Amino acid sequence: MAQPAQKPSSSKLEHQRLCWHYGDLVSYGFRRLQSKYHSRTAELPDLTYIENALAALSLDTVQTQEALANQLQSSLLPLLQGQINTLFQVLDPAGLRNQPRPKLSLVLQTQAELDDSLDQIKYLTATLCPDPATQPHRTDDHGLERFKSCRLYRLKANVELVLPWRMCEIFEAADKLIQKMELSWEVYGGAQHRVHRRPCSGSRLPRRRPERAGAAGRID
Repeated sequence: MAQPAQKPSSSKLEHQRLCWHYGDLVSYGFRRLQSKYHSRTAELPDLTYIENALAALSLDTVQTQEALANQLQSSLLPLLQGQINTLFQVLDPAGLRNQPRPKLSLVLQTQAELDDSLDQIKYLTATLCPDPATQPHRTDDHGLERFKSCRLYRLKANVELVLPWRMCEIFEAADKLIQKMELSWEVYGGAQHRVHRRPCSGSRLPRRRPERAGAAGRID
């Protein structure tokens, strides 16, 4: 006569609940980031912040733009690229399966770092390119060399459209991975329930990684 399946111990159940809790936070975090940075739902930069930043800028416009662009290209964008690489590493399915809680905790930390970097890039670009509507049509910018208005407009378009689109692709794929590996509870009709099945061993982020983040913020 077949023996009845043993019930999981209370410690294992508590461990599983904690994993699901972390998974819920991670899944919520990716969806929040998608909403925050998607072109249709993105939060606009605070106008007061931009006005104060512009008022504090040096009178030497070219040098100021040079400093802002250098900060963007030599600091913020490489930092963002490193954070993207870290996210891919901690979302490795094998690691998530073997050490779900530590890995999910690292994902939460990386989400916060990505959010901070994307915010800084957004505000710096809004300060560097404060008037996108008129930038491509000016003819009095010949002395600005590589900071010609049309190039600033292209930079702003890349940072406000291309970069968020690529990041939202990553956030969406990461959220789907968490769901497929059953590391989060699914919520339907306000009630939480879970269908027990074997984790999807093939779940993973797309192999094709996004182009370097620096490419979106380059000023040619």
